[in-house]
Amino acid sequence: MVLLDVLEEQLSEAAFQWEQWERTLVAPDFTLEETAAVEERLRAHLEGLEDESAAEAVLRPAFESEEAPLLFAAAYALLARGEVDEVLLQFQKAGPEARTAIRRALELSETPGLSARLTGLLKLEDRDLQTHALETLAFRQEASPALLTRFIAHEEPRVRLAALRGALPLPEEEVRRLLPALLDASHPGVRAAAMEVGLTSGVRLAWDACREAVRSRAALGPEPLVLMALGGDDEDISLLVELLETAELRPMVLWALGFSGRWVAMEACVKHLADPSVAPLAGEAFSAMTGLRLDGPHALPPGERPQGAPPPPELREDLDANLMPSPEDDLPWPRVAAITA
Repeated sequence: MVLLDVLEEQLSEAAFQWEQWERTLVAPDFTLEETAAVEERLRAHLEGLEDESAAEAVLRPAFESEEAPLLFAAAYALLARGEVDEVLLQFQKAGPEARTAIRRALELSETPGLSARLTGLLKLEDRDLQTHALETLAFRQEASPALLTRFIAHEEPRVRLAALRGALPLPEEEVRRLLPALLDASHPGVRAAAMEVGLTSGVRLAWDACREAVRSRAALGPEPLVLMALGGDDEDISLLVELLETAELRPMVLWALGFSGRWVAMEACVKHLADPSVAPLAGEAFSAMTGLRLDGPHALPPGERPQGAPPPPELREDLDANLMPSPEDDLPWPRVAAITA
């Protein structure tokens, strides 16, 4: 019999390590090896919750909490024990934030047979539950092409997005039938996802739509910029560089240019290394293209910021500002003279 305080500690540590692991997936200062080390610690604590006594002692009571990390850990551990019915019941009863945490456990679970059970949830009347179930199936790559094609025509944009993201690529006949309307959708996310589906399916129409979206600059998001950086010719990359002149687009464009690798893109990043509003992003894009590591002589010491740099999120006086740190906040500040040289 495992002591209750030991199980509670395992659950708390699993919840903490999950938060850390999710952060490492997007953190610029973690390597794959470092991320794997966090994942091993997470797995160890989750496996510690597979004890026979854990379900009643700490896992089921965790669903009374509103803390997403605890909900994730409890749901994942119960799935590992094969208690799929219990988790799906909680999935159906949960509120929005709790449902998202349980969905993450369902996405990552290695428990067999989940796809059929999740597909069954698509028949229920709960629209939000349907969407979460479809997003989970798309993430797990366990949704059939026929199922995805049916939901691509759904009236809810989030449902269409989930179906499109799970349908890479679509059969040629289906993509040619569905793509024109999707590329003309009013929702920018649906249009961007349709471009990706079209490009991975080898349809020229998607590339034309991508170029037109960048040229028009209308409701421009990061996806068309990245697609153009990845697959564009010299003229396309020059267009992206021109967009750097528009201040509100500059962060997105610099991020996208990091996927290019062309000389003109590298030069454009160097020119913005001294711009305190985007210098870390310019350095990251330059590093991604050239392989130059922004540490040691090529970066300012941790905690040091150049003159004119905006304060960190926690010190900003704007009452409407988002105080949560973003991955970009962990980027190093480039040492301009050293990189330029």
